Amino acid sequence: MKKILIATAISGLFMAGAAQAGTATATMGVSATVNGTCKITTAPTAMAFGIIDPSIVAANVTASSSIAYKCTTGLTPLSLADDLGLNEVGVQSKLASGALRLNYGFTYPATLSAGTGFGSTSSATTIAIAGTILLADAQSAAAGVYADTVTFTLTF
Repeated sequence: MKKILIATAISGLFMAGAAQAGTATATMGVSATVNGTCKITTAPTAMAFGIIDPSIVAANVTASSSIAYKCTTGLTPLSLADDLGLNEVGVQSKLASGALRLNYGFTYPATLSAGTGFGSTSSATTIAIAGTILLADAQSAAAGVYADTVTFTLTF
């Protein structure tokens, strides 16, 4: 009987200890802000029209380049714009060779695609840039080594 009382007393101590345990809870807010951003990931390659011989050129002279960008997932850039180059006059891009000028132009799509993010599984959007020197400008060009520098701006 004495053993039963001792066992009962000991189990009562364990139960009393368990009955006294409690819990308390609290909440914590968690947040993050993801910036909407775009980055030009591949600058345009040089657009080289090559050597033009005005005596035999029979068509517009063309060249191409491309530019690539990535944006935050779902963000579509508002625009891709150019400054028409360092030698532009009005809205006409011009290649320069000293004081000489040679008109040229370039086009690229106005519609841009939404970004897929910057992770390893995301992909850059590549924009093709097509350059043209019109036949009449190529045929009447003065001899020289012509160049220009154009800056592109991606607005988002």
